[in-house]
Order: sequence, then C-alpha cells, then structure tokens
Amino acid sequence: MQLMKLNIGCNQWKLKGFHNIDIDPAVNPDEVVDGLNMPYPDKSIQTIYAGHFLEHLSWEEGQLFFKKCYALLIPGGEIMIVVPDFEWVAREYTDNRTKLKKLNDMFIYSYEQKEHVAGELISRHKYCYDDNLLKQALQESGFVKIKKMPQNHPYYVAPVAWQIGWKGVKPNGK
Repeated sequence: MQLMKLNIGCNQWKLKGFHNIDIDPAVNPDEVVDGLNMPYPDKSIQTIYAGHFLEHLSWEEGQLFFKKCYALLIPGGEIMIVVPDFEWVAREYTDNRTKLKKLNDMFIYSYEQKEHVAGELISRHKYCYDDNLLKQALQESGFVKIKKMPQNHPYYVAPVAWQIGWKGVKPNGK
C-alpha cells in the first residue's frame, strides 16, 4: 500500500507529491475534505502538512485537529504546521502603532480574506500562535523530535518573516 502525504487546507498552494485537500471546491483541491473530519484510516498517512490552516481553528478545534493528525500518521510519520507568527505581529504593532488596522485586517482577524463555502465566510482567523505555543501544542499532542522549520523551507507559501513553522514526529510504536 502506498502511504499518502497530505496537504491540509491547501487553498491555491498545491504541493507536488501530496494529496491536496481543502473544504473549498473553488480552489480545485485533489479532494474536497473538511480538515477537522478527514475520512482516512488511522495510521495511513506518512506526512501531514498544514500551511496556514491551524489559525483558522479555535484552540479546542486545534487540539482535536492535532489528535486526528496523530491518529492518521503512521509511527515515525511527520507533521509540519505553518502559521502566522503572532510575535512578529506584536513587534510590528509596538514598533509602529499606525499599522494596527492593517495587522488586524491581515493577520489577527484576517478580514482581508473573504472566502466563502456554501455561502458561509470560512477564512477568519480564530487563534494566534508564536513559536512557544505552536511547539507546546505539538508536544502536548504527543509528537517528538520537534524542530523549527527554516524560513526557506520549500513548502512555505513564500519566504516571509511573518510566518513560523514547526515539525514533529509521531513516536515509533504508537
């Protein structure tokens, strides 16, 4: 059986060699799937990438998402999560208060993103992460070998300072 690599919430950023899923059929994913209700069998996924997906979930939804990803991954499987960096956003605010509206619109509440699925606006950000919180969320979900992804990682949407990525591994034998 060929193990799958999964790109969750792909939007227009399809990754070669991955099964690209999104809830929005308008972005033409490989499969229309809700990232919180993925229909795949446990221990059937080799790699999970979720770029700019997690911040669209509440903390509680994020915890459910990590639990589901953990179940889907094979032992030794890898998860990679990329989100906007709230520490960068906070520094931008404290360095120049005139940017607050832009920071709210683009990063904190994501008002500039206006995606609809079945008439419902779905793209608002619901939670903010920095390096410490994203690493903590991975650790609390049982992942090990947690490492920060470099800014020039090939899966990043773009090499910009305002995003962070962390990866972890599901322990062998789990």
